[in-house]
Amino acid sequence: AVKRSGMEANRRRERRMERTHRPDLSVIVESTASDAGSAKDVAIQRTSQSFIALLRQVYPTVMNKPTILVGMLVALISGAMTPIFSFLLSRLLFEVSTGATHVHTINVFGGLVLTMAALDGLFIGLKFFVMESGGMVWITRMRKLAYSKLLSQDKSLFDKEGMDAPMVVQSLMKDGDDARNLIAVVLSQGLAVSAMLSVGIVWALASGWQLTLAGLAIGPVFAVAMSFQANLVAKAERNNKMAREEVAKGYYECISNIRAIRCMSFENVFFQRFEASVQKAYTT
Repeated sequence: AVKRSGMEANRRRERRMERTHRPDLSVIVESTASDAGSAKDVAIQRTSQSFIALLRQVYPTVMNKPTILVGMLVALISGAMTPIFSFLLSRLLFEVSTGATHVHTINVFGGLVLTMAALDGLFIGLKFFVMESGGMVWITRMRKLAYSKLLSQDKSLFDKEGMDAPMVVQSLMKDGDDARNLIAVVLSQGLAVSAMLSVGIVWALASGWQLTLAGLAIGPVFAVAMSFQANLVAKAERNNKMAREEVAKGYYECISNIRAIRCMSFENVFFQRFEASVQKAYTT
């Protein structure tokens, strides 16, 4: 009787397990179609796009927009300080070079130059603080959002190419820092340079358009030189980033396979590979 009751209980348990697992099978089948879309959303997109299009894509994800707007305003003021400071300094040097006969005028312009220098340093520091804080808050939120979405994915997603642990960590950490510079450095410096050039050129045209046009004649040469320099710097940064990724990948492989490496005495081989990747990262 005990044997029969046990067999019957076992049979009923198996039936319950089959009934409870049937819906899971349908969910697994349906999730395979969405894995490709999830991988496509999470994978790193390396297609190039313009800076304006990138800002349009990033803008909806920024939550602390008032802080970023204040930082942009401070960046514009900081950029406008440079031509004003240059004008006051040139007037001071002119008054001194004429023999320093107008002492009161020299003192006034000297005080203005010192005041503008102090304000320029204040706005530069404030721009750095506000934009760096806003960029860090933004990238921290994006990392939390990306991490929560990664945890909600199926395990099969991480078996796909480009979704292994080193690449995911690289995207969340190092690429996150590079994305933070988009707001903290690129946006703030771009606004500062734009304000500096706009105020300087408009002021120069209003003061004497002939000399201004003569100075702008070397603009194409300067643009070509800056474009050539920017391409070289971008190429060097890209090569260095690939070298850093190789270092991170080698470190992860050593840590994840440490037992097998110790058992087969491959320490010297992996050490030499790691040293070679580190030296390559130093030289690129």
